[in-house]
Amino acid sequence: MAQQITSNNQLTSLVSLITLSVQEVLAVYASTGQGIPSLDSVEPGPFDGPVENTPDRLVRAVKTIEAACTQLICTVSNPSGVVYNKANTQHEPACLLLVTDARIADFLVDKPEGMHVKQLAEASGFNDSDKLGRAMRLLATRHVFREVKPDVYANNRLSVKLISKKPMADLVALITEEGLLASARLNETYTTEPRMLHETAFQRATGYGLFDWYKLPENRKRQERFQRAMMAWGDVYGKGFLSKAYPWKQYPSGYTISDIAGGTGHVTMDLLKKNPHFKVILQDQQEVIQQAKEFWAKEYPQAIAESKVEFVPFNFFKDKAIEGCDMYYIKGILQSRLVRRRLSHNPSKRAERDEAWC
Repeated sequence: MAQQITSNNQLTSLVSLITLSVQEVLAVYASTGQGIPSLDSVEPGPFDGPVENTPDRLVRAVKTIEAACTQLICTVSNPSGVVYNKANTQHEPACLLLVTDARIADFLVDKPEGMHVKQLAEASGFNDSDKLGRAMRLLATRHVFREVKPDVYANNRLSVKLISKKPMADLVALITEEGLLASARLNETYTTEPRMLHETAFQRATGYGLFDWYKLPENRKRQERFQRAMMAWGDVYGKGFLSKAYPWKQYPSGYTISDIAGGTGHVTMDLLKKNPHFKVILQDQQEVIQQAKEFWAKEYPQAIAESKVEFVPFNFFKDKAIEGCDMYYIKGILQSRLVRRRLSHNPSKRAERDEAWC
């Protein structure tokens, strides 16, 4: 009986927590003079930009709602159904990859009335409108796309993020293609003898490490996609936090930051824009450096003109990090242990490690 009362109290506490957090969300939006965007809307809301620009109270409220709603569902639902649904989630990312590759969201731009699935299949070159329709309906039931009427779909607040010109489409494709390749072999990799030293699930699936796989001629576009995806990753997890994390203003003019494996350099570009007295040296693979040059020429040509940024090709397994920098910045790179080992040979220099994972 006591346990039953405790469970009931937990349930009502979750509902109260959700209610209070929703009220907090409403209050934050009200302070901007705007309401919460409808799921059916394709216009950006006031807080749809990089996460570091979102008020802390809104971030906390949204995270609370997400966590409490998940716990509420797991509490009231049949346990077998919950576990089955968790095991059966692979179809959603698979369908996301399908519609992203087919550029379905692109064809629905400026079409609030929607398009019939047969028209979408024809426009995208998809060879079976019935199969495309099944994928679209699955996603629509999960609030990605809007089914205006049977077999007629339009973009909504979530699906517009899949438009091909937006980096989020590249991040979704990266996770649902390369990511699922590795996930499918995770159990096998962990429970059997490795075929090579430090074998990863991705190596088990493809026979290559991720970046060696990208060097294959047939994967060139995927390698370019990876760099664009990292820009979306920065929007989701915060590329601007670096400029807020340290007392940069106290550092002198000419303070040099080596951005190791920085991709296109979108993170340190943000830092440099806010601290133009710094200099950034971007180090990454030759192919990536070429992309970075194009990115900076488009987004921040002044830095190139004033020699505020330098591009240096870098092989993680052979090269040393360039010497003489004041700080070495390492963020979210697979080879973090190797890079840190190289940096450790020069202990007088400062190395900042942010979210490095192996």
